[in-house]
Amino acid sequence: MSQARHHANAQAVSNVRAEFFRGPHGRDMVRIAIIGDPSVYEGRAEAAHLARFPREFSAYEAGRPVAAPEGLPLEAVPGIVPAMAASWRGRGVRTAQELAALSDHAVKGLGLGALGARKAARDLLAESRAASLDAARATGVAPEDGVADTSPAIPDPDAPTIPDLVPPGDDQPRAFRPRGRP
Repeated sequence: MSQARHHANAQAVSNVRAEFFRGPHGRDMVRIAIIGDPSVYEGRAEAAHLARFPREFSAYEAGRPVAAPEGLPLEAVPGIVPAMAASWRGRGVRTAQELAALSDHAVKGLGLGALGARKAARDLLAESRAASLDAARATGVAPEDGVADTSPAIPDPDAPTIPDLVPPGDDQPRAFRPRGRP
């Protein structure tokens, strides 16, 4: 896979979630979480955040929720029941592609059954990709000309951690707390 294509795939399937909101005194704030990590960064929205999360900031400015990513629903993965899918969506995993792209650490943070579900998601996506390639070959369309790459992104060993996401010069985050606590 070319470096540009890998970068685009990694951008589309990220384990970092950002949410912009109006804070005290009318300031724009950001909450950043990494799937599977109990810590959450919450602080003033800086230019670096706007550049890193343009889609999320545009949705915030327009007063609408961030559009759900395209991909297979979690329920399409064998073994994932609706209650499990709802729980994982609440933790930021929205599609089978996102589940398949998670690192071991992030998957373990989702709880019991997540490792098996990730393997099932990867298998499902590999089968889907093979079927798409076979169909493309049968119709004479080159895979690059019309078949979406649904393979999971390769987990990046240099993926950011919460402290990496704090803008330069902001040595004291406003809040740094485990997810789910007031």
